[in-house]
Order: sequence, then structure tokens, then C-alpha cells
Amino acid sequence: MTKKLESFTALPITISRSGSDYFEINGQDVTKLSALQHISEYETIPMTSFMCFGDYGNDLDMIKEAGYGVAMANAIDKVKDVAWDVTDTNNQDGVATMIRRVLNKEFN
Repeated sequence: MTKKLESFTALPITISRSGSDYFEINGQDVTKLSALQHISEYETIPMTSFMCFGDYGNDLDMIKEAGYGVAMANAIDKVKDVAWDVTDTNNQDGVATMIRRVLNKEFN
């Protein structure tokens, strides 16, 4: 697998881990955070108004910069350390749990 990934290094792409067995391949300098920043600018929505969810290192910067960065319960410690809150895992409907909390006005 490493040899196959190394063959991509001449291309203008970024390869990052999105799990212990998963990789993301994006255009150079394209990250979840850069996409969120673009949406923020384009729609004139402040970064502090976004709630983002993540579990792995590829989510780390986005979780740090979003107004409400939420780590999944199965997230790596680095993500949990910078997250505003932790919710259940994706298999336990963690995103839905947090959305319910927002709709029920359990926090501001």
C-alpha cells in the first residue's frame, strides 16, 4: 500500500489519514478547514457559527477553528482535546444526538 501511495507524490495532491485504515486524497492545499473557510466567506457566515464533527487527524484543524467543534466518542485524543464537546459515536447517532441538543436549546 505504501508503494502505491508514494506513486502519487508527483501529483499536486495531499494524502492524509482519515482513520487507521483509510486515507483521503485531496487537491493540494484542500482540507476540510479550507472548504469550511471558503463556505464561510462565500456565504458570509462567521466561522463561529459552524458546528463541525470529527474523529481523526484530518478533522483536527476544522474542529479547532469551528465555533462548535464536536468530537465523536470514538475520536482520537488529539481531536477530543481541542473539541468544544464530545458526542456519541457515528454508530450511536452522535451527530443526531448533538443536533437534538441544539434544537432543544440545551446550550447556546
